[in-house]
Order: sequence, then structure tokens, then C-alpha cells
Amino acid sequence: MNAIPDDEEVLIGAADIDFDGEGNTGNPAQIVDYRTNIHSIAAFPGGGTALMDWVTEQDFESLVPGDKPAYVEFLIGTDGKVSEVVLPEMVPESVRPEIKEKLLQMPAWRPGKDYSNREVRVRYLMPLFPNRYPK
Repeated sequence: MNAIPDDEEVLIGAADIDFDGEGNTGNPAQIVDYRTNIHSIAAFPGGGTALMDWVTEQDFESLVPGDKPAYVEFLIGTDGKVSEVVLPEMVPESVRPEIKEKLLQMPAWRPGKDYSNREVRVRYLMPLFPNRYPK
């Protein structure tokens, strides 16, 4: 993974945070770390519920082995596009390309912003659960 200067990146996730400014919470990600002050975190279009729906549609549960979640990490750019996908070692080599491709094709997010209202890149950590999401 390429190094990103700390002043251009915020490491985040979310747990019961208002993702779309409309009170929608409950996104499955975890808070990781904060590198800079952030005013508005990156938001998936439609909020946390829409993100869960998108994850379900991608059928990740059939690709994640075992009974524990695979925590995937990715960067949300100032253009809202996902890049720099990092998968844990527990994900078999045989399915890594498919998972990465699906994540890279994710709809564009609303970029995060710092307190100067400047768009910032956001590193996001999200669990993919095996056989957890109902179809």
C-alpha cells in the first residue's frame, strides 16, 4: 500500500454515527483511528442501510471463509471512489481478485471533509460477514 501523508488522510470507520446527515446510523464498520480533525466523514449514498443492501447484493458472504468476519480496508478518495483495497490474510487467494473488484466498483461515496470544509481522503475499515446477510 502506498504511503499517504497524514494531513491528507483520515483513518475512520463508523459505529452508530450519522452517515448521511439524516440520522441514519448502524453502519457495520468499526472506528479505527483518527489522524486529523474531521468534520464530516465519508458517506455511502443512501447511508448505512444502503451500504448493507449493497454488501448483500454483492454476495460477499459466499466468499468469506469460516464464521468470523473478514475486515477489509479501503481508501475513499476526494472524488468518492474506492481504491487501495486491503484484504486480511484469512481471505483465500482464489477469491481475493473478485472481492477487490467488487469493492473497487462500489458506488461513489460522498467524500469526507475536514473542519476547513476541505475534502479529505478517508481510510475505511468494514467487516464482511460469512453467511450473515439475509438474501
